[in-house]
Amino acid sequence: PQKTTIKAIGIPKVYEPGKTYNITLSVESTLKSYGEVQGGFAVEATAGELTVTDAKNTQLSNGIMTHTQEGSHYRKWSFLWKAPTVKADAEIKVMVVAADGDYSPANDAVTAELFIIKPKK
Repeated sequence: PQKTTIKAIGIPKVYEPGKTYNITLSVESTLKSYGEVQGGFAVEATAGELTVTDAKNTQLSNGIMTHTQEGSHYRKWSFLWKAPTVKADAEIKVMVVAADGDYSPANDAVTAELFIIKPKK
């Protein structure tokens, strides 16, 4: 089986209310792509606001941050998360795909992770 993990840089363990965090996600996988499509992602935040910083490779769709068609040629993406101003736990749900490049979901590797972020006391 393929080993696929999520590397998330910039997601804090504790957030400052109203602060904006620059987040970079990458997919690390033993799965090789034999085409131009490398992977994809979806991120949902239960609190705060996700913002696109790379419109060529990322987009917001119904409040979910995800890759564009061009963005599927990579396994690394960046975006912003603005922490909520109300002090409450925030969840950031991340799902990533490492694609094998054959334009079908067969044999692609999928993994997900939940980050629970506490407000600063």
